[in-house]
Amino acid sequence: MMKKKVVKPKVKQKNNQKVNIHGKPILDDEVVLSYLQDNPNFFMRNANQVDRIQVPHGIHGTVSLVEWQLKRQRERIMQLEEEITALFETAYQNEHLFNQLLNLILSLSIANSLDDFAKRLNSWSRKLGLSYVEIRLFSELWNVLPPFEKTEWGIDRERFESLRINRLSQSRHFLGQLNSTELNLVLTQRVLVGSVALSMLALPNEFESKKETQPIQKSFSTIAPNPDKGKSPHIMVNEKNAYSGFILFVSPNENHFQKGLDTALLDKLSELLPNLLSKWITLK
Repeated sequence: MMKKKVVKPKVKQKNNQKVNIHGKPILDDEVVLSYLQDNPNFFMRNANQVDRIQVPHGIHGTVSLVEWQLKRQRERIMQLEEEITALFETAYQNEHLFNQLLNLILSLSIANSLDDFAKRLNSWSRKLGLSYVEIRLFSELWNVLPPFEKTEWGIDRERFESLRINRLSQSRHFLGQLNSTELNLVLTQRVLVGSVALSMLALPNEFESKKETQPIQKSFSTIAPNPDKGKSPHIMVNEKNAYSGFILFVSPNENHFQKGLDTALLDKLSELLPNLLSKWITLK
């Protein structure tokens, strides 16, 4: 016995609308939405029927269309409230950040000596609950040898390079804990060390202006011979690693500085401090 062949109704196109073999429109989401948009009074004309429409709900099984719409509106209001709250929090944080930075820069700008500069910087950090701050300057760029009063600030960049690669990589900041060997390298004193924020210092504007008139080679620490006898050789800097040193903020709390914290304040400090330091320390 042969099976009867089932013939599926053909789908035709009429005025860009899908219709079946009888010429009636085939309903899909697009057709329904288009109809509702073209007929904004539909729900008013069919108010009684709309009240009976049930919408699937993940928790309550089904709810009425009105209840579903009210729930959607409440969710949207809650989302807007959260967004507004986040905007206010961001504005407050930015204002607080600006005030902190402004107070520090004003204080450092009126320092009467390098020692006073360091004291003011440490005083500011203690108000934030930190142990102290240390500044380390690359000896290839700064004149940090005697008779300079704070020779302990100087550090050879090549000695620091492996730590920079391992801890910072392409970043400008490291926030977290360093091991004992690393702490011995970057700190001149190890007191109340729980976690640190290490930020690379930019080149001061004075050095940038020099760099524009001098050739730049690949190695950061390459020293070019100076044809003028009796004068210090100039340093030719790779722009990809154009840092003049680093600053460390030390916290007694092991969890104070950690990956993921905002670094906006550190970004500004690492740009501004070298220019303030150049008032007290000369460049090579």
